[in-house]
Amino acid sequence: MLMPTLLKALLFVLFTPALVVASDFKETLRKIGQASGYYLTFIKVYDASLYISGDDQAQNILKDTVSKCLHITYDVAIENDILIQSATEALGRQFSQDILAKYHDDIDKIHKSYQDVQEGDSYTLCYNHQKQETTLEFNNNLEVSTVSPGFAAVYLSVWLGERDPLDSKVRDALLGTVL
Repeated sequence: MLMPTLLKALLFVLFTPALVVASDFKETLRKIGQASGYYLTFIKVYDASLYISGDDQAQNILKDTVSKCLHITYDVAIENDILIQSATEALGRQFSQDILAKYHDDIDKIHKSYQDVQEGDSYTLCYNHQKQETTLEFNNNLEVSTVSPGFAAVYLSVWLGERDPLDSKVRDALLGTVL
């Protein structure tokens, strides 16, 4: 009987620090903005919140040295192909084909993971600068993880880009109108 107890204790000691480190990343972020996105100015589609590393400033949000999370909770049902189309169009307005080609595989991973959303569903897109890792969660379940320096800045530009994001009013509210 001593062996199973010892084994449990050893496993706890070995794996608990990794779990703490993983959860610490999001716990160290602070909310810097929130906004609601509308269709035709009166149909609320989503609520968004933006979180950033402790001492970092909103004007640095797209830099690779800044950890961040964008959390979106939907108020209406949206098919995944509409999410993909909207993101693809925003990226196409913002970046050259060369840049999009560089991150094609990462963009494709994200787009292939998109699911139809129902009222109350949420997506969380995070970048951990220490690991250079971008993750996408759907309803708090990890869908995609990719280590690709520069990718988070490109993909988060869909919502936060200085030029032609999905909704500049949402971007400004999330960032506190720093752009």
